[in-house]
Amino acid sequence: MNWINVAAYGAAILGAALLIAVHRRMPQPVEGRVVLRYSTSFRIFALLAVVLPFLLTSKSTTAQGEELLTIWVMTLAFWAFWYWLILEFWGVEISFDDQFIYAVSPWVKPRQIPWDNIVSNSFWAAVQWYVFHTKDHGDLIAPTGLNGIQKLLDAIVLHSGGKKPESS
Repeated sequence: MNWINVAAYGAAILGAALLIAVHRRMPQPVEGRVVLRYSTSFRIFALLAVVLPFLLTSKSTTAQGEELLTIWVMTLAFWAFWYWLILEFWGVEISFDDQFIYAVSPWVKPRQIPWDNIVSNSFWAAVQWYVFHTKDHGDLIAPTGLNGIQKLLDAIVLHSGGKKPESS
C-alpha cells in the first residue's frame, strides 16, 4: 500500500468521523414536533458518493506528471464534495410545533424561531429552496428535498395569514 492509498483511507475515516459527529449533534425527537430531514435516498447517495474519490485515487497510482496533478486536483475536489454531501444530507433538520420552527444545520448555529418572527418568504427556483426571512434570526432555508416540506409550507401559510411563498 502506497502513501496515496493511505491518504484516501485517511480521508474516508475523516468522513466517517464527520458523519458520526453530525449524527450525534442532531436533536432527539420531541413529541408534538413535525420533523423534516432529507430522504433516505439523498442520505444513501451521500454515503455512496465516496466511491468517486476512491476511483480517482486508485487511478493516481499509475498516473505521472501533469495527469497526476489533474487527478489529484479532481480527487481533492471530490473529497470536498463528499464532505459537503455528508454535512448537508445528514446534518440538516427542520422541525416545528405550534410555537416555533427549530432549525439545525452545520452551516449556522441552531435556531428556535417564533412563527411571528417570519416577515416574508420566497422560493428560489434555481436551487429549489424556500427562503423564510425573519426579523431576528436570519434567513431560514428549506430545501425541497426535505421529507415533509409541504407540512412546513402549510404551517407557514397558516401562521402567516395565508401568504404562500413566491418564486424568485
